[in-house]
Amino acid sequence: MNYWEDLEWRMTKTVSPDWKPGAGANDDSGKGVKKVEIDPYGPGREPRDNYKLMISAITPRFIGFISTVSKDGKTTNLAPFSYTTMVNSDPPIMVVGISSGMENKKDTLQNILDTGELTINVISEWFLEAANYTAIDAPLGVSEFALSGLTPLPSSKVKPPHVAESAFSIEAKLVSHHPWFSPATGKNTAVTIFAEGVNFHVREDVWVPGSEGTLVDIAKLKPVSRLGGIMYGRTTAGCEIPRAGFKVEKEREEVKQILEKEGLGLAHAIPLDAILLRDGLDLAPQRTTFVEEFLPSVYVKAVGFVQLELPAGDGGVQDGAVGDLAVVVEEPEVPGHDAGEADETPPADHAAEPTKGNVLSQTC
Repeated sequence: MNYWEDLEWRMTKTVSPDWKPGAGANDDSGKGVKKVEIDPYGPGREPRDNYKLMISAITPRFIGFISTVSKDGKTTNLAPFSYTTMVNSDPPIMVVGISSGMENKKDTLQNILDTGELTINVISEWFLEAANYTAIDAPLGVSEFALSGLTPLPSSKVKPPHVAESAFSIEAKLVSHHPWFSPATGKNTAVTIFAEGVNFHVREDVWVPGSEGTLVDIAKLKPVSRLGGIMYGRTTAGCEIPRAGFKVEKEREEVKQILEKEGLGLAHAIPLDAILLRDGLDLAPQRTTFVEEFLPSVYVKAVGFVQLELPAGDGGVQDGAVGDLAVVVEEPEVPGHDAGEADETPPADHAAEPTKGNVLSQTC
């Protein structure tokens, strides 16, 4: 086994920088290899088998370094949880998965349910060993801060301290919790915590220059992730790939050929005689016509289910567009619904503004 190497963060190109639409994987050597199908509760399979499989395959995982205090405020607790991630930014929402039931709660879970407060800290390379040591099975009343030698710092809006050695910490308050029960035994096996971030702490030397308050430099943060077994991962390289926009991409020759092959020529219109339903809404009498200006095949195949964002108008024909779909709607005066978005879509102030008019957007 090699000793720790002092590796500096570096940017690289992708495996296939010249990749073109329709090209598929940059290496399809495993395409023909059979996938093994596994029933999580098949004959002879133990719950621990699923645990080993999932933690070795679902990698790397962010580690939430969770600090809590006891109900009486006398004892602090500190422990790493790799079933942690952010799920929203407005409001800032984090989820933490804790593998213990309500009848035999881990100290972290007991403290969160008792006080409704916690801090979530990022683990970096410079205190990995200390962070790992906090996973020790210390008895109730023994602080992992003391055992690990890490330093508690007072928080401003919650009682649990945050970790001084962590370059990024979140003060958070409990929103809700959800217990999980094994389909095999019926026992409560875990609890998921939903917490709202109410305050951030960022070390002033980890900012991207010129982006103080918004961007942390990953080369300075040096975050550590969890892999399978007792293995940790380092983040030492990355590549940037711009997100494609269909309005521009549809003009590329490769994309035009794909659309033509799929029968989705951009000048082709589809009259719909079938009844379109969404929340009991019948659009057939309005002689709705879809124009395939930005229409990918998934919308055609699932066109019976649409999401509506139709501002009240004076009727007649109006054009509109949102994201990758444009339509023409005849005689519409229909109440609106919110349009769906892809995961990790930036907030509205970073997104393209939709054109004025009536919009139909398919959802799955």
